[in-house]
Order: sequence, then C-alpha cells, then structure tokens
Amino acid sequence: MALTTLAGRFRCYALPNFREHQRRILYIGKATSGSFDKPDDVERSFNGQGAFWDFARKLSELANPDCNDLSNVAWSNIFKQGVVIGNPLGEVAEDQIEEATRMLRKEVNDLAPTIIVLVTIGYYEKIVKNAYNIAEGEIGEQALRQTKVEGEVCELWSRPRLDEIPPVVWLSHPMLKRREYLQAALSLTAEIADWH
Repeated sequence: MALTTLAGRFRCYALPNFREHQRRILYIGKATSGSFDKPDDVERSFNGQGAFWDFARKLSELANPDCNDLSNVAWSNIFKQGVVIGNPLGEVAEDQIEEATRMLRKEVNDLAPTIIVLVTIGYYEKIVKNAYNIAEGEIGEQALRQTKVEGEVCELWSRPRLDEIPPVVWLSHPMLKRREYLQAALSLTAEIADWH
C-alpha cells in the first residue's frame, strides 16, 4: 500500500473587506490541491486558475457585478488537511470528519455568509449534512430540493435558510461540467439567495 503524502493545513480564507459586502458567499470545495506547505499558499491560491475559480468569479459577479476581486467570496474546503495528490480518502478523511463538521459550522458563525455554495456533491456528504442540519427525507419548505437540468446526470440541490444557517446550493465540482449545468447552478443561487 502506498503512503499518502499529507499537504499543509488549510484555513478558510476571505479578503479583509468580505464582511462589508451585502451579499457574501461561502464557497466550499473538497480539499486543497498540492502541497500547501508555505505560509502564504492559501493567499496565493485564492482567485486562481481552473474551473473551481472560474465558477467562483461567476458567483461573485452574480452577487455584485462591480466586485472584481472576489472580496465577496470566502473560500473554504470540507477537509482542512489535504493530500498532495487528489483529495483525502480513507483514514486521512475519516480522522477529520468531526473536525470538518465543527469547522464548517464555525465558519458560518465567524463569517456570516448570506449563502453557502458547495461544489462537493458525492464527496463525504455526511459532513455537509451534519454541519448544516440537512436531514435525510426531510419534507416541507426547509427540505433539501433537487433541481433537474435537462440532459444532465450531475445533481444540483438547494435549501432555503434554516435558522442560523443561510441558504445552501450544493452541486458537483465545476470541472468538465456542461455550461447548462453551471448556468442552472448560478440561476438557482440567485433564486434561493433572493438576488433578483
């Protein structure tokens, strides 16, 4: 069995003026990619390249067309201890479940986002469900709702505000996703956050 090389610890990141924005997005991925072994790796990676950050820029613009530096987006990950290649699995992930749940809740309390957007469908969903009080089989206005996108197999879920937890939009990672799927996710975000 090959050894898993751990990456440096991740901490949620937002620019200093995040809380000044009326519309604040907590944008959550799975875990960091790469070694993250330098103190400024998080800052240098924020607003980077690739599908993850392209989608973050679209969310930011949707929330505020005048915001061009992602200052209305706070970046987090489910797991704060990543691995150098891929995402945490097995023991590396299982050892972090309790901390991951606690930290996702803490970030909501500390940052006061107006919406949570997760690009993590299919990856350690029990952490998200525990952190944001998403019950299986819940019914009624506060239930997790699926949005169907024509011709798309990827899932897209949402839930309105529930007590102290802001609205949640939950989708697959944007890498290699069809434009129609990502546009549906943006439309759903605007709708559930009441940004019309």
